[in-house]
Amino acid sequence: MKKLKFRLDASPNIGLGHLIRCLSLAQMVKELFSCEFFITKTSIDVESMLGGFRCTIIASEKDFLSTIIANDVIVLDGYFFSGTYKKNIKSLGNFLICLDDLYQDQYSADMVINHAPAVEESKYPSHAVKLLGPKYTLLRPNFLKEFDSIFACPPQKVFMCFGGSDANNLTQQLVGHLQALNLILDITVVLGSGYLFQKELATQIGQSTCEKIKLKHNLSENQMINEMQESDVLIVPSSSILFEAITLHKPIISGFYTTNQRLIYEGFKKANVFYDAVDFSKNNFLSAWGKISTENSEEMVNNQRMEIDKKSPERIQKAFEKI
Repeated sequence: MKKLKFRLDASPNIGLGHLIRCLSLAQMVKELFSCEFFITKTSIDVESMLGGFRCTIIASEKDFLSTIIANDVIVLDGYFFSGTYKKNIKSLGNFLICLDDLYQDQYSADMVINHAPAVEESKYPSHAVKLLGPKYTLLRPNFLKEFDSIFACPPQKVFMCFGGSDANNLTQQLVGHLQALNLILDITVVLGSGYLFQKELATQIGQSTCEKIKLKHNLSENQMINEMQESDVLIVPSSSILFEAITLHKPIISGFYTTNQRLIYEGFKKANVFYDAVDFSKNNFLSAWGKISTENSEEMVNNQRMEIDKKSPERIQKAFEKI
């Protein structure tokens, strides 16, 4: 069986997005390839998240390059891989796949995967196989199941997650926005293994008198789904977790705060699959919350079903069979 080697990183600073989407891809093609992950040392226990896929911790890029033999299929997911680095991999006689969301230098890529809804095909080299848009959404297996659309308006139960690290600590900021509503809400806040502001967040929550706030840590895939299903509105950024939230068919409040989230934000905003909190500032968030209604949410859920049809594994497997 051919080897599929993933090179990516995960840390409290860069988050877990690269890891989650590469893991999703590996799960989709594991019957076709022997998958292995190569990651530099991190404080996050990435090996426990990989569900049995082999993981090698490397000290440098030289360590990774030394493992490559001709005919290996290489997947790169990260913003620090230069054009020269990619050319070096191609010179070893390999098929190179790049996961992208910033239109970086992909001239050496044989295949580009970008599941953002606003992606432009013309931005990528003509010779490359291009798997673009939500038709190729990278989702973990259990998010591909069918879910009923059940929620209450106005919302009573709120789910919030800003990824595995949330280096900007938007979690605490959004908890403050919810407190400003002066409503009695049941709020579940999911924190990742890279979140570094638990003490500050706990202090703020301890001062709350209007909400029931539960903190959850390092949830599994199924635990995340259960928490989302039990909620009336999901508050997430325009990152990998937004794709997952859309599959649950719930009202969503989303926005963006980093460059790599822009394409996802712009495309899904145009498709009207979330209430727009723009940059998650207080005024923008409260404006988004004020637009929540049964009618708006039902339309939103219908749009969500059209944007992500959950058939991406079939399309991706078909493309990978040709490698």
